[in-house]
Amino acid sequence: MEKGHYETAYKYLSRDSTIRHSYEEFVDRLKIGLTEYNLDLIWPIERTKERIRLGIAILGDPGTWSFRLIQENKKWKVAWERGTPYFTYPDNFACGISD
Repeated sequence: MEKGHYETAYKYLSRDSTIRHSYEEFVDRLKIGLTEYNLDLIWPIERTKERIRLGIAILGDPGTWSFRLIQENKKWKVAWERGTPYFTYPDNFACGISD
């Protein structure tokens, strides 16, 4: 996403996420700004047969974030329900962030 490969990034979203959010909304929200992550610090938080949640460190910040992945057709896809494409969270998440 940070390199502007929006179409490629959009294809990593789950089917449900693309139904909830159009490609145009995806690009518009990306233009707001990006959270940078330390891709060397990723770890599994929880996993089932069809879902996994990965933790990831925020670059230059002691904080962390997590992404939920859903398996579709033997491929892992990002679940984007609310928030922004680079700072996703499920509908039942509450941390003072609003859309």
